[in-house]
Amino acid sequence: TGTGEAPASLDMILFEDFAEMRAAREAEDRRLIDWVNSLTNDDLRRIVSYSPITMPTKIEQPLGPILSHVFNHQTHHRGQVTTLLSQFGVDVGVTDLTGLPTLRGAFLD
Repeated sequence: TGTGEAPASLDMILFEDFAEMRAAREAEDRRLIDWVNSLTNDDLRRIVSYSPITMPTKIEQPLGPILSHVFNHQTHHRGQVTTLLSQFGVDVGVTDLTGLPTLRGAFLD
């Protein structure tokens, strides 16, 4: 089972203050990275049951494909944000992961 409180809806506002949201996001990212780094191949094959907020039906899948979806879905939302910013005339810079200097160094560590 997960930890902490689950939002009641996808449009629920969790933080009113950006600095508070950023701190919580960074803490959650660290927790997620540490957890993923602890997983074994057996963990990734383990069947997990869950019910999405948008479709309250029980779903059972191996953990590996669920994690692939979680990480890939973030790409979808980054694309939405960069599109909106570009439409407002904001130069979003490099968006390819391989072009980001901080990630290039991370892949080499």
